[in-house]
Amino acid sequence: MKAEDVRESYMRPYDPQYDPLVMATPGQGTGYAPTYWVATAGVPPQDDGPIHGDVEADVVIVGSGFTGLSTALFLAREHGIKAIVLEANQSAWGCTSRNGGQGQNASGRLYRSGWIERWGKETALRLDAEIRKGFQTFKDLVAEFPECEPQPGGHLYIAHREKKMEFLRNETRLMREVFGYDAKMLSKEEVQHDWVNDADSFGAMHEPDGIGVHPLKLAFAYMRKARSLGVKVHPASPVLDVETRAAFTTCAHPAASSRRGPWALLPVAIPATSCTRACATRSCRSSRTRWSRERSRPKSWRPPTSRPRR
Repeated sequence: MKAEDVRESYMRPYDPQYDPLVMATPGQGTGYAPTYWVATAGVPPQDDGPIHGDVEADVVIVGSGFTGLSTALFLAREHGIKAIVLEANQSAWGCTSRNGGQGQNASGRLYRSGWIERWGKETALRLDAEIRKGFQTFKDLVAEFPECEPQPGGHLYIAHREKKMEFLRNETRLMREVFGYDAKMLSKEEVQHDWVNDADSFGAMHEPDGIGVHPLKLAFAYMRKARSLGVKVHPASPVLDVETRAAFTTCAHPAASSRRGPWALLPVAIPATSCTRACATRSCRSSRTRWSRERSRPKSWRPPTSRPRR
């Protein structure tokens, strides 16, 4: 299935020149990139179309990737809140639909030895506990939605230089003795025979916590479940800025006009991570939000020069 086959009529074709990390706006109504995941995920679940008119919501979530959709799902399931999810482009358009499909019990680029070096052992242990809890939530979700084709088996840190092996040996000892993981070292022969025929490998550290998934099928499953619980997902509805006026956080489309100038769709709650239930609880602490859209854009309107918060 091609990307254009799953693009709604109001969506624009994917633009390979557009980069949300450097452009002034998050885009609006752009379809999927032509990736393997898009080609094999099947027909996307139904969404609620671009947002129109005035809407009030308890919680507005910016972005329909893993973080936004899972936050909406937990808000609905555990707190009874039917959030509105606003997405600039097609649902799950960004990294959620184009990544390596690996769920890891990790955070960022640092190894756990780097955590200790930078923040100390006590903080590293607290960080590990939070990440471990988050990964368990991810495992629970993957088990709930087997259509994402989960493939457990852990994760390999492969050494492609001989001197890297000593670092991985030390990391394995740390993982076992400090953090309590059943990590182990693998020889070059074990890697090539049992895991992957990497001719440049000198060996690897095997971490038992890791699951491969089809990421877009998983995102589609989140979206179907969240919408079945009353969540609204609006693609082609970009967010550029946030402003609170009196008791409301007022939100407007980037084409809107007002006495103080144009305002974009604004968030009441921005989820912390896709893998912690705590973020859903924190998201509940908000007043009601009004989303408003006027009909015309002032001629003086210009996109912001700074990178938008998405």
